[in-house]
Amino acid sequence: MTKRTRFKIAVATLIYLACLTVYAVAKDLSDIASQGMAAIMVIAPVYIFGDSWRKSDQ
Repeated sequence: MTKRTRFKIAVATLIYLACLTVYAVAKDLSDIASQGMAAIMVIAPVYIFGDSWRKSDQ
């Protein structure tokens, strides 16, 4: 998987999770909103910092 493909998947996932979180906050569903925020806080750093150790792209 190339860096560009991983970037597209990460962006699409983060947009989906952001929409889910905003919807949950608007509907006062705090448990879903907190899970969406937790997923965003896990996926974004893993994509940003996890790219340095991949040997497949070298």
